[in-house]
Amino acid sequence: MFSYDARFYYFHQIRHVLMNKIFISSNTYNIPSIVKLRYFFLLSRIEDIHDVQLYNYLYLFKYFFGKYAYLTRIRSFFNVGKWSYSLQVNLYLTNNFYKHLFFFVNDIFLMSESVYRKFGVYSYVPSIYYVTIMDLAIFSEKKTNLGLFFLSRPMTLHIFFKGGDVTNLSNVLNNFKMRLI
Repeated sequence: MFSYDARFYYFHQIRHVLMNKIFISSNTYNIPSIVKLRYFFLLSRIEDIHDVQLYNYLYLFKYFFGKYAYLTRIRSFFNVGKWSYSLQVNLYLTNNFYKHLFFFVNDIFLMSESVYRKFGVYSYVPSIYYVTIMDLAIFSEKKTNLGLFFLSRPMTLHIFFKGGDVTNLSNVLNNFKMRLI
């Protein structure tokens, strides 16, 4: 089985290729580096807190990313005699996240149709880039008998960058085949 260190690949090969082929700048410290990743689902108006849909989102993170997700922003509302819940399923990756990023880019992002994905800059000042996948049938097509059904909400990925500017950020994202709008 072939295995490589994704962090080494990013810092020493991708950054070198970007510096020699794309950049006009002569300072290698202007190339932004990825600090952390954040995958999340926004689940709103769930009428049953014990619904299978909620557990499928948690299990998706555990099965495909190998990490336990956690719930945040849990709110409950009482309206017209029914309780409804809104919450967020989060997964933060700060260490060894390059393998998860390459899995997302190579297996999920490139397999999805361009109609079912959107991406762009979430924030310029802390340099946050977002990718949203609207069709999650990709996970059920990856030969799993898990029953990952009822995944109707879009999955969003935030990529946090450190250093560089908007031009350098767009060059890094173009190398990942994700162009800024």
